[in-house]
Amino acid sequence: MVLSLAYLMFGLFSGQLVRIEPTAAAQAQAFNAARIVLSAFQYSAIVFFLSILLLAWESKDAAMVHVVGAVVCYFVLPYFVLPFAGLTAGPIYRLLNNGFMVTGLLVGVMAIVRYTVALVEYFIALLRGEAKLPLGVRGEVGVADHAPVRERLSHKPSVFSPCWELPFCRETIRKICPAYLARKKCWKFGKGCYCDQEMITRIITGEVGAHTASARAFARETITTDLGLDTAKRSKPPCGKCYIYLYHQQLKHRLLSPLLLPATIGLVVLLKPAFDYAYAACARLGATFWQTISFTKTPPPPARAPTPFDMALQGLVLFLFGFFLLILLTKALEFCIYKLKL
Repeated sequence: MVLSLAYLMFGLFSGQLVRIEPTAAAQAQAFNAARIVLSAFQYSAIVFFLSILLLAWESKDAAMVHVVGAVVCYFVLPYFVLPFAGLTAGPIYRLLNNGFMVTGLLVGVMAIVRYTVALVEYFIALLRGEAKLPLGVRGEVGVADHAPVRERLSHKPSVFSPCWELPFCRETIRKICPAYLARKKCWKFGKGCYCDQEMITRIITGEVGAHTASARAFARETITTDLGLDTAKRSKPPCGKCYIYLYHQQLKHRLLSPLLLPATIGLVVLLKPAFDYAYAACARLGATFWQTISFTKTPPPPARAPTPFDMALQGLVLFLFGFFLLILLTKALEFCIYKLKL
């Protein structure tokens, strides 16, 4: 979006879209190039603002971004192309002016939709007596959520430590934990102090000071809801929600993360021939595309040996390729550890 807009402004203020040769070929070349770049700006702007609308739906500041974008596209950008209205670039001026205004209208519609939905939600909540606090007002007294369990360690755990040596495993209930009695990790044993229904019943009736029937029922319901326990539906323990197992996976992630950098370097070296071939093909396609969007008709450059600048540019692209490959491997490792639970 920014690149296409900057290229259009460059074509206008550099004179390439103003001082056009009075030939049909030159006029058509400039007009078609401006139309292609303007279409790229419009599509990228719509995708950008639509992504903000969907990803930040709950944020009112995101709607203000749409308002600013609509004002810029509808009023500011046409003002920049206004001085070229009466010149030889008249058709190009009308193309750009109409394109910017249409883009501004579409972005403005997104802002109107967001504010309309927010207004309807507010009045519905107001009628129900559930109106939210204004922005900038929040509670300062009390605890809004359950306080996190404090880690108490007598030694530094590792990825090979059993569950009873990890944080969040309480010493007072280990004596009735089947995994601890079997000296087997709870995620391999299939049950433990956080997910065994029978153990939870014994804990809340014996180990925890819940003396009344209502307190025991509330404790049972809370634990079952938080961990997703349901003996009628559950076929395997909910390790993905267990503090102990998640800490074990975190230790595994810390162990494997340092290996990502050398793995990325090895993959870059292995893929270097394929990268060189793809880079050369993209360079040829880029030259052809530049001939298409160029405001002036220029002959294709002759074949020549790569210069030091060309080699430096290819090295920069290779570095960026390795950087994004490292990000991809990092996300893949997180997916395997925290989603697939490998």
